[in-house]
Amino acid sequence: MPWAVVVTVATSTLDSLGGSVVSLAMIWLLTGITRSAGQLGLFFMIVELPYLLLLVPAGVWADRANRRRLALFMLALRIVATLVLAWLAHLHHVAWYLIAAAVVAQESMTAVLQPAYSAWLFGLTPAEDFAALNGWQQAGTHVATLLGPTLGGVLVGLAGIPGAIAAGAASGLVRWLGIGLNRRPERRTAAAEQTRSQTHGFLVGWQFLRRNPAVLGMVLFFAATNGLNDVEAVLVPLLARLVLHLAAWQFGLLSTAFGAGGLLGAWAGVRVDGRSRSRLPWAFGAMAVFGLGIILMGLAMDGWWLGLCYFVLGITFALTEVVTGTLWQRLVPDEVRGRVMSTMGTLARTANPLGYVAAGWLGAVLGIRQGLWVGGGAIFVVTLAMMLSRGVRTLEGSSQASEDAAIST
Repeated sequence: MPWAVVVTVATSTLDSLGGSVVSLAMIWLLTGITRSAGQLGLFFMIVELPYLLLLVPAGVWADRANRRRLALFMLALRIVATLVLAWLAHLHHVAWYLIAAAVVAQESMTAVLQPAYSAWLFGLTPAEDFAALNGWQQAGTHVATLLGPTLGGVLVGLAGIPGAIAAGAASGLVRWLGIGLNRRPERRTAAAEQTRSQTHGFLVGWQFLRRNPAVLGMVLFFAATNGLNDVEAVLVPLLARLVLHLAAWQFGLLSTAFGAGGLLGAWAGVRVDGRSRSRLPWAFGAMAVFGLGIILMGLAMDGWWLGLCYFVLGITFALTEVVTGTLWQRLVPDEVRGRVMSTMGTLARTANPLGYVAAGWLGAVLGIRQGLWVGGGAIFVVTLAMMLSRGVRTLEGSSQASEDAAIST
């Protein structure tokens, strides 16, 4: 893999580290302000909306515009939005919906940034290195998760929540430089250049999925599991702070455990891709264990048990991401990658707003632990049902045929 790409991924990892710090500080702020599963679920639902509204047009822009320049512009705007969030956190008695508005602005920039950055980065990389690039990205993400939350907890104690958020925003400047200094040309084909001038971009992603129903089925599966997984995002912070009475740095260590597991899972995903022709069973098996891990979270009586569950979730999540992410990159042509991937990302997130509200309702009505049992159990059942479907076997065959064609050319 080209060294310029490796350096760019490294600077992205530093930005993700700052993002983990910001996320820890924001959740700690909100659990102190709301102390309510319902309000926390509503907050997460609101900040999910930019992805549903912007990912598809962002994919169109990524295929038509200069991807590198678009990524740089959006990243600069996101840094400004994060600094506004730090200023709001500095105010006394700030309402949670003002925090939500600043986070919506921040996530809007990220929603446009993601397709442009991903399509640009894969455009710099030879097809035979796609699995390695996915592995590097997942490893970088989980290194950030390994270090960022604990660092965030320490910074909250030393500099307060506003200081921690400002420090996280500063890390975005490193990523901005990493993208700005990488002027390696993309491998754009003649078809890709022609596509940039077409006007039917919004339909391209959906047309691709309609021609590949097995891929569409997988995307809808991930939409369902993403929505069910929202019980972890909403209820575990409340379990950690209000039930187990963990400190900010202890709560950060939970995500650190997830990051440690993610590093192992990313390595395992690359190994699976390189050594096995049948990869999807590994991804589905990991998702089934993921659901069981959320069930076990509901049994936690101390931080150590919760941390162990997060370690297991990190392994299974990263392994699934590497295997399926590499599969998508092999199946989707470069000239429509931005639009197809953003359409897939939008569909995969469609259940999240409802999932966040449902998670808050489960926590308020059934209880925090019971909500985790319901969400984790549902993920386990849905995964088993998907494993037995015919579409999975069809997709496995398509993946192997696409890989053989790439090798032969």
